[in-house]
Amino acid sequence: MSLYRGYFVPNGVDPSGSFAINLKFSAFIPTANGMSVRNNPLAAVKWLYEPGQTYIWYPYMFSTDNRDKAGEAGTSRLKTLGYVESAKIGNLEGAKYTKSFSDPSHQIQVSYRAGQGWSPFYLPGTLRQKTAKAPGRETVVDIKPCAIGDDQSDCLSVITVSAEGTYPFRIGPPINYTVKWFLKKECGQVSVRSEGSHNLFPAYENIANTKLLYSDPVDADEGPGLWNLGILWKTFSTEKWETLSD
Repeated sequence: MSLYRGYFVPNGVDPSGSFAINLKFSAFIPTANGMSVRNNPLAAVKWLYEPGQTYIWYPYMFSTDNRDKAGEAGTSRLKTLGYVESAKIGNLEGAKYTKSFSDPSHQIQVSYRAGQGWSPFYLPGTLRQKTAKAPGRETVVDIKPCAIGDDQSDCLSVITVSAEGTYPFRIGPPINYTVKWFLKKECGQVSVRSEGSHNLFPAYENIANTKLLYSDPVDADEGPGLWNLGILWKTFSTEKWETLSD
Protein backbone atom coordinates (compact mmCIF):
# COMPACT_ATOMS: atom_id res chain seq x y z
CA MET A 1 0.00 0.00 0.00
CA SER A 2 1.25 3.47 -0.82
CA LEU A 3 2.50 5.74 1.93
CA TYR A 4 0.74 8.69 0.31
CA ARG A 5 -2.79 9.83 -0.47
CA GLY A 6 -4.40 12.40 -2.75
CA TYR A 7 -3.42 13.88 -6.11
CA PHE A 8 0.08 14.85 -7.19
CA VAL A 9 1.75 13.37 -4.14
CA PRO A 10 5.55 13.21 -3.83
CA ASN A 11 7.02 10.26 -5.70
CA GLY A 12 8.32 7.61 -3.33
CA VAL A 13 8.61 3.87 -2.88
CA ASP A 14 6.87 2.23 0.05
CA PRO A 15 8.01 -1.04 1.66
CA SER A 16 6.05 -3.15 -0.85
CA GLY A 17 7.91 -1.63 -3.82
CA SER A 18 5.00 0.48 -5.13
CA PHE A 19 5.52 4.06 -6.28
CA ALA A 20 3.14 6.88 -7.12
CA ILE A 21 2.07 7.60 -10.70
CA ASN A 22 0.69 11.13 -10.99
CA LEU A 23 -1.38 11.90 -14.11
CA LYS A 24 -2.42 15.30 -15.41
CA PHE A 25 -4.32 16.49 -18.47
CA SER A 26 -5.30 20.13 -18.67
CA ALA A 27 -6.54 22.90 -20.92
CA PHE A 28 -5.17 26.38 -20.30
CA ILE A 29 -5.18 29.82 -21.96
CA PRO A 30 -1.60 31.12 -22.29
CA THR A 31 -0.94 34.70 -21.21
CA ALA A 32 0.43 35.30 -24.73
CA ASN A 33 -3.12 35.00 -26.06
CA GLY A 34 -4.32 37.94 -23.97
CA MET A 35 -3.76 41.68 -24.05
CA SER A 36 -2.63 44.10 -21.40
CA VAL A 37 -5.19 46.20 -19.55
CA ARG A 38 -4.22 49.38 -17.78
CA ASN A 39 -4.69 49.28 -14.01
CA ASN A 40 -4.86 45.50 -14.31
CA PRO A 41 -6.43 44.13 -11.10
CA LEU A 42 -4.65 40.73 -11.56
CA ALA A 43 -1.03 41.28 -12.49
CA ALA A 44 -0.27 37.62 -13.31
CA VAL A 45 -2.80 37.37 -16.18
CA LYS A 46 -3.86 39.14 -19.36
CA TRP A 47 -7.31 39.56 -20.88
CA LEU A 48 -9.45 38.70 -23.93
CA TYR A 49 -12.75 40.19 -25.05
CA GLU A 50 -15.76 37.98 -24.53
CA PRO A 51 -16.93 36.80 -27.97
CA GLY A 52 -20.38 37.65 -29.25
CA GLN A 53 -21.10 40.59 -26.96
CA THR A 54 -22.92 43.69 -28.20
CA TYR A 55 -22.22 45.86 -25.16
CA ILE A 56 -19.64 48.22 -26.75
CA TRP A 57 -19.32 51.05 -24.21
CA TYR A 58 -17.91 49.03 -21.30
CA PRO A 59 -17.15 45.66 -22.86
CA TYR A 60 -16.50 42.52 -20.84
CA MET A 61 -13.15 40.71 -20.85
CA PHE A 62 -12.06 37.39 -19.35
CA SER A 63 -8.67 36.39 -18.01
CA THR A 64 -6.04 34.07 -19.40
CA ASP A 65 -4.30 31.61 -17.12
CA ASN A 66 -1.14 32.70 -15.34
CA ARG A 67 1.36 30.76 -17.50
CA ASP A 68 2.42 30.36 -21.12
CA LYS A 69 3.68 26.83 -21.70
CA ALA A 70 2.84 23.19 -21.06
CA GLY A 71 4.55 21.83 -17.98
CA GLU A 72 4.74 25.19 -16.23
CA ALA A 73 3.14 25.69 -12.84
CA GLY A 74 -0.07 27.69 -12.90
CA THR A 75 -3.82 27.63 -13.35
CA SER A 76 -5.96 25.83 -15.94
CA ARG A 77 -9.44 26.34 -17.38
CA LEU A 78 -10.07 22.61 -17.05
CA LYS A 79 -7.89 19.81 -15.70
CA THR A 80 -7.91 16.19 -14.67
CA LEU A 81 -5.53 14.95 -12.00
CA GLY A 82 -5.01 11.28 -11.30
CA TYR A 83 -3.10 9.06 -8.91
CA VAL A 84 -2.29 5.35 -9.30
CA GLU A 85 -0.08 3.03 -7.26
CA SER A 86 2.23 1.23 -9.68
CA ALA A 87 1.78 -2.12 -7.93
CA LYS A 88 -1.95 -2.07 -8.78
CA ILE A 89 -1.55 -1.88 -12.57
CA GLY A 90 -3.54 -4.78 -13.99
CA ASN A 91 -5.90 -4.69 -11.02
CA LEU A 92 -7.45 -1.21 -11.14
CA GLU A 93 -11.09 -1.98 -11.89
CA GLY A 94 -13.62 -1.15 -9.19
CA ALA A 95 -12.04 2.09 -7.93
CA LYS A 96 -11.77 5.74 -9.02
CA TYR A 97 -8.40 7.33 -9.73
CA THR A 98 -9.02 10.81 -11.18
CA LYS A 99 -10.70 14.10 -10.38
CA SER A 100 -11.68 16.76 -12.94
CA PHE A 101 -12.16 20.41 -12.00
CA SER A 102 -11.55 24.03 -13.02
CA ASP A 103 -9.57 26.83 -11.45
CA PRO A 104 -11.46 30.12 -10.83
CA SER A 105 -12.35 32.27 -13.85
CA HIS A 106 -12.25 36.07 -13.79
CA GLN A 107 -14.21 38.71 -15.64
CA ILE A 108 -13.85 42.51 -15.83
CA GLN A 109 -15.29 45.45 -17.73
CA VAL A 110 -13.07 48.00 -19.40
CA SER A 111 -13.38 51.57 -20.60
CA TYR A 112 -11.51 53.82 -23.01
CA ARG A 113 -10.19 57.32 -22.31
CA ALA A 114 -9.81 60.32 -24.60
CA GLY A 115 -6.27 60.71 -25.84
CA GLN A 116 -5.30 57.18 -24.82
CA GLY A 117 -6.04 55.48 -28.13
CA TRP A 118 -7.86 52.17 -27.89
CA SER A 119 -5.91 50.77 -24.96
CA PRO A 120 -8.48 49.44 -22.46
CA PHE A 121 -8.58 50.57 -18.84
CA TYR A 122 -9.92 48.37 -16.05
CA LEU A 123 -13.25 49.74 -14.82
CA PRO A 124 -12.88 49.76 -11.00
CA GLY A 125 -15.25 47.50 -9.09
CA THR A 126 -16.09 45.20 -12.01
CA LEU A 127 -13.74 42.31 -11.19
CA ARG A 128 -15.73 39.11 -10.70
CA GLN A 129 -14.63 35.56 -9.89
CA LYS A 130 -16.49 32.30 -10.43
CA THR A 131 -15.48 28.66 -10.72
CA ALA A 132 -17.03 26.62 -13.51
CA LYS A 133 -18.54 23.22 -12.98
CA ALA A 134 -16.35 20.57 -14.58
CA PRO A 135 -17.98 17.16 -14.65
CA GLY A 136 -15.65 14.28 -15.49
CA ARG A 137 -16.56 10.73 -16.48
CA GLU A 138 -14.06 7.97 -15.81
CA THR A 139 -13.88 4.36 -16.95
CA VAL A 140 -11.20 1.85 -15.96
CA VAL A 141 -10.45 -1.42 -17.79
CA ASP A 142 -7.82 -4.03 -16.95
CA ILE A 143 -6.96 -5.24 -20.46
CA LYS A 144 -4.33 -7.66 -19.14
CA PRO A 145 -5.25 -8.37 -15.51
CA CYS A 146 -2.74 -9.51 -12.93
CA ALA A 147 -2.54 -9.75 -9.18
CA ILE A 148 -1.39 -6.85 -7.03
CA GLY A 149 2.33 -7.14 -6.45
CA ASP A 150 2.91 -9.42 -9.46
CA ASP A 151 6.07 -7.91 -10.99
CA GLN A 152 6.71 -10.63 -13.57
CA SER A 153 3.47 -10.81 -15.59
CA ASP A 154 2.59 -8.52 -18.50
CA CYS A 155 -0.07 -6.24 -16.96
CA LEU A 156 -2.04 -3.51 -18.74
CA SER A 157 -4.76 -1.14 -17.51
CA VAL A 158 -6.47 1.79 -19.25
CA ILE A 159 -7.98 4.84 -17.55
CA THR A 160 -10.29 6.94 -19.76
CA VAL A 161 -11.60 10.35 -18.73
CA SER A 162 -13.97 12.70 -20.56
CA ALA A 163 -14.27 16.18 -19.04
CA GLU A 164 -16.15 19.36 -19.83
CA GLY A 165 -15.67 22.88 -18.50
CA THR A 166 -18.04 25.78 -19.12
CA TYR A 167 -17.45 29.52 -18.94
CA PRO A 168 -19.27 30.51 -15.73
CA PHE A 169 -20.27 34.10 -16.61
CA ARG A 170 -22.39 33.55 -19.73
CA ILE A 171 -23.67 30.82 -22.02
CA GLY A 172 -21.16 29.54 -24.55
CA PRO A 173 -19.56 26.37 -25.90
CA PRO A 174 -17.59 24.46 -23.25
CA ILE A 175 -14.04 23.16 -23.34
CA ASN A 176 -14.07 19.40 -23.94
CA TYR A 177 -11.52 16.62 -24.00
CA THR A 178 -11.20 12.85 -23.72
CA VAL A 179 -7.92 11.30 -22.61
CA LYS A 180 -6.81 7.68 -22.24
CA TRP A 181 -3.80 6.61 -20.20
CA PHE A 182 -2.42 3.14 -20.93
CA LEU A 183 -0.45 1.90 -17.91
CA LYS A 184 1.77 -1.14 -18.45
CA LYS A 185 3.84 -3.20 -16.04
CA GLU A 186 6.15 -5.79 -17.56
CA CYS A 187 8.96 -7.63 -15.72
CA GLY A 188 8.87 -4.98 -13.02
CA GLN A 189 9.13 -2.05 -15.44
CA VAL A 190 6.29 0.49 -15.50
CA SER A 191 5.51 2.55 -18.61
CA VAL A 192 2.73 4.76 -19.97
CA ARG A 193 1.40 6.07 -23.25
CA SER A 194 -1.68 8.14 -24.04
CA GLU A 195 -4.24 9.02 -26.69
CA GLY A 196 -7.42 11.03 -26.94
CA SER A 197 -9.08 14.09 -28.47
CA HIS A 198 -9.82 17.71 -27.59
CA ASN A 199 -11.17 21.00 -28.94
CA LEU A 200 -8.85 23.27 -30.95
CA PHE A 201 -8.88 25.91 -28.19
CA PRO A 202 -7.16 26.53 -25.82
CA ALA A 203 -3.68 24.95 -25.25
CA TYR A 204 -3.39 21.43 -23.80
CA GLU A 205 -0.86 19.37 -21.82
CA ASN A 206 -0.60 15.72 -20.82
CA ILE A 207 1.85 14.74 -18.05
CA ALA A 208 2.75 11.53 -16.21
CA ASN A 209 4.97 12.24 -13.21
CA THR A 210 7.58 14.61 -14.67
CA LYS A 211 7.26 13.41 -18.28
CA LEU A 212 5.43 15.60 -20.79
CA LEU A 213 3.59 13.00 -22.89
CA TYR A 214 1.82 15.46 -25.17
CA SER A 215 1.25 19.18 -25.63
CA ASP A 216 -0.71 21.24 -28.11
CA PRO A 217 -0.14 25.01 -28.20
CA VAL A 218 -2.57 27.56 -29.57
CA ASP A 219 -1.90 30.52 -31.89
CA ALA A 220 -1.07 33.63 -29.88
CA ASP A 221 -3.84 35.67 -31.51
CA GLU A 222 -6.56 33.02 -31.14
CA GLY A 223 -9.55 33.25 -28.83
CA PRO A 224 -12.57 31.03 -28.16
CA GLY A 225 -15.26 30.58 -30.78
CA LEU A 226 -17.94 28.23 -32.01
CA TRP A 227 -15.62 26.47 -34.47
CA ASN A 228 -12.62 25.84 -32.25
CA LEU A 229 -14.69 24.92 -29.18
CA GLY A 230 -17.96 23.51 -30.39
CA ILE A 231 -17.34 21.88 -33.76
CA LEU A 232 -13.71 21.08 -34.60
CA TRP A 233 -11.70 18.52 -32.62
CA LYS A 234 -8.15 17.23 -32.73
CA THR A 235 -7.05 13.65 -31.99
CA PHE A 236 -3.65 12.68 -30.59
CA SER A 237 -1.74 9.49 -29.86
CA THR A 238 1.63 9.07 -28.19
CA GLU A 239 2.80 5.83 -29.75
CA LYS A 240 5.98 5.73 -27.68
CA TRP A 241 5.85 4.09 -24.27
CA GLU A 242 7.48 6.30 -21.61
CA THR A 243 9.20 4.48 -18.75
CA LEU A 244 8.22 5.65 -15.26
CA SER A 245 10.16 5.15 -12.07
CA ASP A 246 10.04 6.20 -8.44
